[in-house]
Amino acid sequence: MLWISLLACGDKFTDSAMEYATIDATMTLISINNRPQIEIPIYYDETMHYTEEDGAATLTIPASQPFAIIAEENDSLTHRYVGLSTDRNWALEALFLDRGSWNSMLGNLDLIDEVGTGHIWVAITNSNFRPIEGASVSLTSGMSNEPFTLLQTNVPWPGNTVEADGRGWIMFPNVTTGDVSLSVTTPEEQTCGVFVDGALDNTFSTIVYADTASIFWFICQ
Repeated sequence: MLWISLLACGDKFTDSAMEYATIDATMTLISINNRPQIEIPIYYDETMHYTEEDGAATLTIPASQPFAIIAEENDSLTHRYVGLSTDRNWALEALFLDRGSWNSMLGNLDLIDEVGTGHIWVAITNSNFRPIEGASVSLTSGMSNEPFTLLQTNVPWPGNTVEADGRGWIMFPNVTTGDVSLSVTTPEEQTCGVFVDGALDNTFSTIVYADTASIFWFICQ
């Protein structure tokens, strides 16, 4: 399950201060079985926090700017949550996988985690934050192994289209590192932007790093 909320306005700085306004971004990390992930180091820039008993941690980030929030622990991939922030505080529930769970998914598809590559995990939801059946994501630049979706049973299913009983995630394993672009399509030709405040042009570009999952959300309306 994915939940997102926008909260009260963040602190503001004047233009003369030559600093960005800031907001509070609350990340709640959950496992593949929707359990809170506790004491996970999570940081923006050089400021580190640890998730609490509910899996949540709050970080201060610039308002209305691209963001990359990092979470990792010894036995996990590096998780890089990316998007474009709004000018209000926000809260987000985000998938965090231990390496064993990720390798098990790949193994079910006769894949392995290839050294020197990264991964992309994309969620596609409507404005009520529910998966959009029939929505799909494609790489328009960059290369990967065959993408797969996650069913509600957490079974990986080959393809780049959200299934009727899917969780809304499409995963691209073993992506070549560097700049990558993606585009999303929906059955009813909705416009989609990247969480929180991305342009509604159904596209997004990001950077893929080795041994890192780049994770983001398309919100469609």
